Amino acid sequence: MSQGLPEIDYLKLKQQYLLKQIKSLMMTDPILKTDLKLVQSILGIGQQTALLLLAELGDVRTFDSARQIAAFAKVLKPPL
Repeated sequence: MSQGLPEIDYLKLKQQYLLKQIKSLMMTDPILKTDLKLVQSILGIGQQTALLLLAELGDVRTFDSARQIAAFAKVLKPPL
């Protein structure tokens, strides 16, 4: 067994804990909950990806639509 494995296991547990904390915050704050639902309305975006996108995007109200968010996140080509 490698010496690095306990550290990796610890980091994975820490990551799971932090994701739970973030999800809890998102579900209790009405604005963040709405933002999460908006980002998840993009085809192919699940909860974990939505959480990461929200961390990068900041205030999603600066976008006019889920389509603009998808284009910004490079999940969708912007219209020509």
